[in-house]
Amino acid sequence: MKYTILLLISIISTGFLYAQEPSIIQSKVFEDEHKTTLLFAEETVNDKIVVVRNFLSRYSRPLGYYVETYDKNLELISRGVIEVDKSDLQKMYLRDGKIVLIDFRYLRKEKSYAFYAITSPIDNISFSETKLLEVDRSRIDKYDHFGIRKEPEYNIHDSFSFGSVVVSENKQYVGVNLFVKEEKSNLLEMSIFNVDFKNLHSHTLNVTNEDSSRSIPVSISKFHEVEIDDQGNAFVLTKSYKKVFGRERKNDLPDYSYKLIKASPVGKADIRLELEEKFVAHMSLAIKNDQIFCVGLYAEDTSNSFNLTGKTGIIRYDLDAKSFEIINSSTTKFSSDLMEDIAPKNRDVGGKIINAITGRDSMDKAGVYGYIPRDLTVLSNNDIVIELEQFFITIGDRNMSFSCFYGDIILLRLGSDGALTMARGIKKSTATSDWDEVPLNSFAGLHRPDEHHLFFNAKSEEQLDAGRVEYVDNDDLARIYHTIITKDGIKSTNAIFNSYIRNWNFEFHFAKQLNNNTLLVETSKNGFPQLFKIILE
Repeated sequence: MKYTILLLISIISTGFLYAQEPSIIQSKVFEDEHKTTLLFAEETVNDKIVVVRNFLSRYSRPLGYYVETYDKNLELISRGVIEVDKSDLQKMYLRDGKIVLIDFRYLRKEKSYAFYAITSPIDNISFSETKLLEVDRSRIDKYDHFGIRKEPEYNIHDSFSFGSVVVSENKQYVGVNLFVKEEKSNLLEMSIFNVDFKNLHSHTLNVTNEDSSRSIPVSISKFHEVEIDDQGNAFVLTKSYKKVFGRERKNDLPDYSYKLIKASPVGKADIRLELEEKFVAHMSLAIKNDQIFCVGLYAEDTSNSFNLTGKTGIIRYDLDAKSFEIINSSTTKFSSDLMEDIAPKNRDVGGKIINAITGRDSMDKAGVYGYIPRDLTVLSNNDIVIELEQFFITIGDRNMSFSCFYGDIILLRLGSDGALTMARGIKKSTATSDWDEVPLNSFAGLHRPDEHHLFFNAKSEEQLDAGRVEYVDNDDLARIYHTIITKDGIKSTNAIFNSYIRNWNFEFHFAKQLNNNTLLVETSKNGFPQLFKIILE
């Protein structure tokens, strides 16, 4: 059964008239199912939706995946089931009327690991598979994380990071990247496949140390990002240490740089991105319209541990994918509007700034602290939108207990010329020690050329100084907030789906943007899963 509901709007605090009322379409409640979470979703050219959800008995015991197609009204058309048997779906995309799933699995008889492409017609789900590559188990660290989600919350030690699977924007190429053991180092083996899953080109790359004789742990995978352009060329952005792996500074200067590697059927090339004496913990990589974007936050002082050092601006490099040359670079300090938005809840306690999330008292300099990148979106005009969130995990009782803390949100927008055109923050403080509540935290973003929409759960608003508001922890997670930020930085937040609906929990952490107007989000109604489309008119 389909329902269409007009969300009730209550004005909280606005800088402009809140006139857009999102509507909702909901699927039936799947009352005979296991606990599920939304993993992948993509819209077809004829408004169908392909969805992959993992189902589980508990988060440490995944059982398999539902592969489903829905019509535009979220009526289920067809479903296939893939069981977890030492296997792990790494990617889903649509091409030429087919669903393509990239599966990583352990082959017991062969004592090896392999990647498979599993395909199915969209209109009639039935699976066939093609082996892409196979590697002996002695060449990679043991992988025993099958079916478990890859978000930091479920991978708290980062010990299962082994590589990545990436797809070109035109869906004509898929790349498989795997860290393998060598005598002196761990190398990144990269293979690019075409539409027929034939190997177009393969390369072995040393991606982290300028001195290849040094031994490097496999966990270096967190220092690299890979993308593929529409011609099948692969680009690897990596943090490259000059002498000692992991050493961030020497003589008060960065002891590393970032290196962009291009791998194509005709060979390899690389270009170094110098940091202008700025400390950049992480850079993100994106490709659109034959243009490469490398973006990161920088700090000018790392006297504290880096995550507790104030990031004061953003650094950006644009490169031409064909000529592989830098065409623009910029560094921009954050605006006073942003610093005011995210100023600590208690600005001055005993002469020191106190951070509302961590409670630390060492943050007595300007900057943003403890933020991790959630997403990077390149708009149609080549403006870049970056989502950041304060996030950290505490672990206790010999890894038997945990707490996930989700703090303030930052939204940044960079113009096509590299200028920082918008930077705003949302004060937020939520936490959970329950695996079932992890999907309900964090937030979801939907980005348009003229405005940006953020959705998140919270219990209530707490009034701070200077008219600021913080959205605080949830008991029943029944209230949903919708923030609109224009391209000029005008911000408005409103409560929607008010607390009279107490048996729906929206899992915004895993929501998927289907198009410029629509988010797909899974909910839990009385413990049973259900899909919702949130549509902006």
